[in-house]
Amino acid sequence: MTKKELYLSGEGFGAALLVAALDDFTTEFLEWEPETIEMELRERYGATPSRGTLDRLGAARGLLSSNIFYKDMASFNIVCRCLNFRSMLPGNFVPADLHDIMWGVTEADILLGGTDGGDTEFAPSLRLYVGKLLEEQGILDPPRLLRFAAMTKLGMDNQEIADLPDLGSIFEANQADSRKELEDVAVAKLKMMLTQIGSLRLEGSNLEDYGKRISGILNA
Repeated sequence: MTKKELYLSGEGFGAALLVAALDDFTTEFLEWEPETIEMELRERYGATPSRGTLDRLGAARGLLSSNIFYKDMASFNIVCRCLNFRSMLPGNFVPADLHDIMWGVTEADILLGGTDGGDTEFAPSLRLYVGKLLEEQGILDPPRLLRFAAMTKLGMDNQEIADLPDLGSIFEANQADSRKELEDVAVAKLKMMLTQIGSLRLEGSNLEDYGKRISGILNA
């Protein structure tokens, strides 16, 4: 896939768009205003990418240039929804759902090589927010990437489980199903994103080693 095809397809993942832009403009573009990025892409490729494409590129770029994703509720929600291909309407704040958050944190983890440490430690308000969403879905044992969440419920009372063992089995089965569904969707997107990046025809970057790692992940 050429970089132009990626930019204009409307299907580019944030991380793939970031790789293409870094190949085109080097790290200099990390300091540019959004309007400058749009102008440079239009001049280079003779067309303007869709708003969604520009938003995902901007969200991925922001993860490299600031830690606000981990500290600010509004930014966290916007970036998660944006990276998950949600439409963004100026002036309208729509909370991210669990699938948005699962994918946003997954992509951040890929771009930054590991999260939840130092500058990438989530703020207490974000930990509580994600914990509340997980609890509402009955997920008290979160996927690995969401274990930063602060859970306020301790799960079923031990005496309840002892008195009603069937209830405990049903609860655990439902929780496992909900967690697996969340993980499966993210894994499917991850494979698509890695394949997309691996197929890019770049000019100044060597993806040979990266391509080998992608093959290992996809064939695992």
